[in-house]
Amino acid sequence: MRRVMLDLPNRELADTVDARWAVAAALRELRPRIVVGPYPVDAHPDHVAASALVAGGRFYAKLSKSRIAGEPHLVRRVYQYAAIHASVALRPSFVVPVGLESLQRKLDALAAYRSQFVENPANAHVIGRMETSARYWGGLVGAEAGEPFFATEVLGVSSFASLV
Repeated sequence: MRRVMLDLPNRELADTVDARWAVAAALRELRPRIVVGPYPVDAHPDHVAASALVAGGRFYAKLSKSRIAGEPHLVRRVYQYAAIHASVALRPSFVVPVGLESLQRKLDALAAYRSQFVENPANAHVIGRMETSARYWGGLVGAEAGEPFFATEVLGVSSFASLV
């Protein structure tokens, strides 16, 4: 797994053709089979724009006739995660079980953003809310914690038995 930072502005993210091309070029370079992006219904405008950019970049990355750098590439699947600003009751397509050690690493990573989540009274509840949410989703699948994901397309399975 590799993380790539694009030159797209924080708090000013927009679903533009240039931004889609940037995402598409990154997808062509990395050639992933799966891309994970934010769920499109969210109060944070950057999360909504990022969701649209994942979809648009995925589409543009496969085009054979374009000015986008790199060889065309089709991302097989896009999955979405719920961000903390989601204001709707969500029903995920699947939940990935997560152990308490992994959950703690996630919470510690959030706490590293001290000015945003620790020292900011308006967001002081976020880390606790993330833990509660992870434990809730995990409880639904018999795990200590879990991460919900949303498929953008219908998922096929190799057999009925593979579902258990």
